[in-house]
Amino acid sequence: AEAQGLANSFVYGSLPDVTGAVWLSTNRGLSRLEPATGGIKNFTPDDGVQGYEYNGNAFLMAANGELYFGGVDGFNRFWPNHFKGSFFNPSVYIYSLLVNEKRLETNDYVGEMDHISLRHDQNTLSLEFAALDYFSNGHNTYQYKLAGYDDNWVFAGERNYVRYANLPPGTYTFLVRATNRDGKWSNYVRQLIMQINPPFWRTWSFIVLLALVFTTLILAWVRRREDAIRQQQHERLRLAYDIQEQVKRDIARDLHDEIGTRLATVKLYTTQLTRQAGETPAILSLKTTIFSLINDTISDVRNLLRKLNPKTLEQYGYVAAIEELFARVNASDVVQAQVMSEHKTPNERMASCRLPTDIEVMLYRITQELVSNSLKHANPKRINLRVLILPDAVQLRYADDGSGFDREQTQQTSTGLGMGSIESRVALLNGKINWHTQPGQGVYVTIDVPVPRTPGRQFAWTTRATQKNV
Repeated sequence: AEAQGLANSFVYGSLPDVTGAVWLSTNRGLSRLEPATGGIKNFTPDDGVQGYEYNGNAFLMAANGELYFGGVDGFNRFWPNHFKGSFFNPSVYIYSLLVNEKRLETNDYVGEMDHISLRHDQNTLSLEFAALDYFSNGHNTYQYKLAGYDDNWVFAGERNYVRYANLPPGTYTFLVRATNRDGKWSNYVRQLIMQINPPFWRTWSFIVLLALVFTTLILAWVRRREDAIRQQQHERLRLAYDIQEQVKRDIARDLHDEIGTRLATVKLYTTQLTRQAGETPAILSLKTTIFSLINDTISDVRNLLRKLNPKTLEQYGYVAAIEELFARVNASDVVQAQVMSEHKTPNERMASCRLPTDIEVMLYRITQELVSNSLKHANPKRINLRVLILPDAVQLRYADDGSGFDREQTQQTSTGLGMGSIESRVALLNGKINWHTQPGQGVYVTIDVPVPRTPGRQFAWTTRATQKNV
């Protein structure tokens, strides 16, 4: 068949020779087929045959092995065993390369190139090639293959031109080989590697960069969303604490205005009642008992007012309020409480440095909660608090020698609510808190709270003419 290299598919006759080869007369010359290898050698008038066209039934093999083939212009006779095959292996030379129907602009000659790199839009390629074989008189057949695009070798016959249109980006290897004059395929295969680079938006670097940008945008959105939710929770928590403080002030005011006045009135009425009833020993004893109950109630109300709305905090600041709190603890003669304050400010002197009101209230409630937890749960003998006030921060160092606790276990139970309140207040102040405690080893807490420095704001200094009890 012509696809395997036969000159023409119309065969007039066939004769085997003594070597095992088969000779065929066709409508396009004489051909020699080697069944063992499938190689075909075609002979044309340039090789001495009578012409291209042969006649039917015009073939003969003589007893001596000589073969006869007749055609329209005569006949040919020959000894097939005298035929000498060629062992020459021609190489193939690529002498033309068109990219998008234009000559490739390069400083190198295409015949000497082994590798070319092209843009993504340079994807239509045309190649011309030729076998370097002077024995075949220009009658060489070719096979080519574009590895990465063609699955199999493409038989081109004597056509030495190939064109590939709209190749996708990738790396291809163009392979081409030729036959010698006897139709034997050469061992030399010409190779040309052609790399069509993808557009930048299809490169791995761009895809990775795009993925990183997309991931960064998502992370930024998630982080922004988390910050917004955290800020919203922060504002809600601060609002809750502000409302709590306002409620405490309202309760303290109501207690002071209503209960205090009423107790004083009851005390006055009791005095009038004893006078009218007569100051007998029984009446006087009853009066003393009622006055004692009224005084105890007034004392309890006063203590409750200090807890709800300590006037010392409002008038003199955090340090003075803590000193008063620790003085009340010392008055019980059960726990020895000590507070030490240091002021490292531009105008250092023995006074109380006033912080912003919201910070003072938060710090006081934090300290109040720490002391309350120690007294309720730790049974300490000593409580120490060191307060260091810096120009841009406040540092608290709280310690007791009580029973301590397992912090991880406490956080998982309801008993950790007090600790959660402390930590949430510290978080509202943008501060940091660290707990150091073990069962039986007491508690040591460090709290660092930044103090915003508003332009033009100076620390306010006030003094308090009260006796320190710690």
